[in-house]
Amino acid sequence: MLIPATLILTQQRASAAAVVLSVIDGTVDVAHGATAFARVADGQVLNAGDRVRTADQSHAVVTFLDASTIELEPGTIVTVVQTTTTPSGAVTIQLQQAIGRTWSSVQRMLHADSKFELRTPAATAVVRGTGFATDVQISGATTVTTADGTVEVTAQAQTVVVPAGSLTTVQPGAPPSPPAAVPTAQTLLRFGLHSPAYLLVVDPLGRSCGIAPAGPTLVRQIPGCLATEPGIDPELIDLPNPTTGTYSLVIESVAPGGDFVATASAIDGTGNLSFNYSVGGGGPPGTKFGSSLAVERGPSGALSAKGLAKLTLVDRAPTHVVVPPNGPRATASGAPNASLFAPLPRFGFSAGIEVTSPPSGQTSPPSATTSPTPSPTPTAAVVPEPTQAPTPAPTAPPVRTPTPPRPSTPAPTPEPTPTPQPTPSPTPSPSPTPAGPSLIGGIASPGSPMNVTGHGWSTALVTISWEDGRPLVQVTADASGDFAVAVTVPIDVTVGATYRITASDGRQSASGQVAVYTPTLAVTCGAVNSSVSAAGNGWPPLARYAIRSSLLATPFSATVGADGTFAASFTPPPGVLPGDYQISANVGSLLAEPQTCTLR
Repeated sequence: MLIPATLILTQQRASAAAVVLSVIDGTVDVAHGATAFARVADGQVLNAGDRVRTADQSHAVVTFLDASTIELEPGTIVTVVQTTTTPSGAVTIQLQQAIGRTWSSVQRMLHADSKFELRTPAATAVVRGTGFATDVQISGATTVTTADGTVEVTAQAQTVVVPAGSLTTVQPGAPPSPPAAVPTAQTLLRFGLHSPAYLLVVDPLGRSCGIAPAGPTLVRQIPGCLATEPGIDPELIDLPNPTTGTYSLVIESVAPGGDFVATASAIDGTGNLSFNYSVGGGGPPGTKFGSSLAVERGPSGALSAKGLAKLTLVDRAPTHVVVPPNGPRATASGAPNASLFAPLPRFGFSAGIEVTSPPSGQTSPPSATTSPTPSPTPTAAVVPEPTQAPTPAPTAPPVRTPTPPRPSTPAPTPEPTPTPQPTPSPTPSPSPTPAGPSLIGGIASPGSPMNVTGHGWSTALVTISWEDGRPLVQVTADASGDFAVAVTVPIDVTVGATYRITASDGRQSASGQVAVYTPTLAVTCGAVNSSVSAAGNGWPPLARYAIRSSLLATPFSATVGADGTFAASFTPPPGVLPGDYQISANVGSLLAEPQTCTLR
């Protein structure tokens, strides 16, 4: 089943069963039925029987009524065989790929009667929420590669299940080959976003990956990209073996608004960190920010970059994203499993681990001159005012104000009076001393990663150490003096204790606190129409916890009891299918081991 999760932010109004073609670049032709191919423009509506063809150096994305997408590489021909939906919500999508390469991102189908198929001259691929690539040669030989989820590939009455990280090849007239492991990516580019905002990354060709605020909707137009679903903090976007060029970041604040930190990191083929950059900003809900990252590849194949560009306000996102009016929401995002987002060495936030929000006032809100209201010229993409917290300007030394002359007094009366005591001149109040740097810790388990942030630092190298002097990590603040980095809590710490961490750049220092807990999560599941129970133990007393799962439209949040325990329950949505579903719980950056809920 081949349903891509395309990123679409345009204002096109697709009908309930409309299929929309987005021209990413180059030339794209469409043939209606038996007619000849003709060039079409971006936003073309497709119907059953239409064929789409991409020319050399051309890319396109087809978005379906449930927000699934299929991305067409150069020299590809795909036919829309059938796209229908029923009043009960069942979706049927059938495609035929004659030649070329496609990348499909399929929204998770919750209705038992939903169906998505991608047929080739040699095989049929069926899936219910996943991301996979399909290569069809001139001979008809087909290779299906699964990035996440599972794909059922059938040929000659034989079916193989292709799990994540595997592929199968089908020759014409032969059954599918046994699944084989896909070679490990030689490089990985990871983007992250922490706090109340959504991130969308646009690659050098114009394809997107991340979360479109409308819906919100998961978008995965970039082949092989992984993106966490809405409600997971931090939001992560992984691009294996990325193309070089300039990547655009589009960040939109969501309720309640506030500060955020965006990150960009890369590792090489041996697992070493190539670079790590961050940029911070903030604003009220609905404010859109833009940044960019120019990625190059060195002689050894490792990725390199010179940093994230400063944030600017944008009126329109440079994307080709279509969100159907009745498209899915977070409950049917088809997001990859969080376990696929492996922690990066020394840096790189793990899926489901939140970063502690910066203290209020560390980030300047947009000023009146950088209002998010679109400018009269719709094409104006950037307002040049930065939204990062500016580095504090040096405070001028206090200026001593001379005491004004005292007014003359009348001559004294003849009666002798005591000699008046001189009135001391008022001491001038000194100008406030600039605030020093800050370090914000958090809560974590022994041996686990924890995100820390810093504000007000110089651009010198900052070393973060445990309270006994053990160095944990080194990081360089951005031009605004901010950084966000992951540290690993020592395994020998005492549960329930609070420790101090220190940051120093050789001239300034600051400290923060780390509280240590070992929380647990237990889940009880039964039939698909029965409630799911979750119980927690060992959590920070009276803290707000969140339970997240693809069975929940939004994270369930409540308060931990004074004894560090909680109990919660919820009912799966109607139409959910039997199977395994992951459930996780967290308090800020503190994450328990996720549990599997098996619905019968």
